[in-house]
Amino acid sequence: MPNIYKELGENIRKFRKRKNLSTPDFAKKVGVSTGLVNNIEHGRSDVFKLELLFSITKELNVSIVQLLDIDSINIKDLALLEEINKSLKKNLDENNNNLRNLNDNLNKIIKAFILIASKYNCNENALNSITNHLVQELNFIQKIDNINSKVSF
Repeated sequence: MPNIYKELGENIRKFRKRKNLSTPDFAKKVGVSTGLVNNIEHGRSDVFKLELLFSITKELNVSIVQLLDIDSINIKDLALLEEINKSLKKNLDENNNNLRNLNDNLNKIIKAFILIASKYNCNENALNSITNHLVQELNFIQKIDNINSKVSF
């Protein structure tokens, strides 16, 4: 499992212990099984809904930013399309600052998106609209780049 799950789990466990909640008590309060909480806290679960994440933050009385104070999203851990993976492998390697920069920026985007999701209470229509807008902006940038590469100066 990628480190992001382990770090998220460690943060949840740290805040749960600060509130002196046992795993079973905490699980009951957020409406899931003790086993799921245990798996999340040990980084063995990557399947849970944003609503659960928000229930956890509410119960622990922490912000989503505090809970997600992690920088473990690693481009190499993500399941990407083969075509994108090939492109990235040509441009990035372990010793390259570009990889670290890409990961840092990816983490910023994901954290910002989750904060917005929290603000809109995970409203499906709002999140779809925001996502579509972001994708349109990124596609527009790609189109501009394609046009610029065809124009010779």
